[in-house]
Amino acid sequence: MYINQKIKDLLSELDISISYDPNLDDDGRYISEFNFIALNSAISEERQTIALLHELGHACEHHNCLDSFDRLLNGSKLERVANIFFFFYTVAQYLSTNDLEPEQANYVALLANIGLDDSYLPVIQMSLKRQYHA
Repeated sequence: MYINQKIKDLLSELDISISYDPNLDDDGRYISEFNFIALNSAISEERQTIALLHELGHACEHHNCLDSFDRLLNGSKLERVANIFFFFYTVAQYLSTNDLEPEQANYVALLANIGLDDSYLPVIQMSLKRQYHA
């Protein structure tokens, strides 16, 4: 799994530990009560990296330090992963704000609302699959 120095520094700053479990029922999970991230060791390294960044986003939100997460991704080679985190967050906010279930949402309208064309629809669909097993 790709963990650059910026990621290591942020994990250290927040005192977050990582554990790996091949039987985890998801790609990753942030456990705020114990301040650790569990990652599924049975998935690819790329998916582990995506899961780590996603869960690190939750940790930063929990610690009220999303600015640290932004600094982590600014200018890094993980820009694509940052975009995926953005979609996770945007989809979750859209569903929550509109009190919708994933199957009720109009994702083309959501994309238009945030200024993106429907070429991003597969990313939204991947976000749904990871978050809601839709």
